[in-house]
Amino acid sequence: MINIQDFLRNTQVFRKFEVDDLQFVEVLCRVDDDSTAQQWWHNNFFSYPISGRLLVKTTRGEYVQGVGDCVFAKKGSVVSAQHLEDTDFCELRIFVPDDFIRSVFQKYQLPVIATTPDTTDTLIPLPESDVLDTYFHGRS
Repeated sequence: MINIQDFLRNTQVFRKFEVDDLQFVEVLCRVDDDSTAQQWWHNNFFSYPISGRLLVKTTRGEYVQGVGDCVFAKKGSVVSAQHLEDTDFCELRIFVPDDFIRSVFQKYQLPVIATTPDTTDTLIPLPESDVLDTYFHGRS
């Protein structure tokens, strides 16, 4: 099993940068490197696909992720993925630690919705919104 977050941090293959504890990575999964190897990570992340489509499998379900399908992935999750098309899959991943999320909730006094591990999957699809689209594409 691959710790994908550490792999991305330590490789020079992908474009990336870090700001404080946030890690931004442009991940390109080439069709010819298609693998069903399981991956995990130690911080939460947002995934925003830019091109291609993947079938992502968790222990509780399967998700098709394509252009614009933003997903929040919980830390410690384990997934496997495979291409659904003969095109490369490219996504922007933003790894965010718990402390950062906690500070945002406190700063903006956002309500916390309590969940138990049984109520949500390790991947949480986020509804399409102009705010997310603007954030990831840098448009205003």
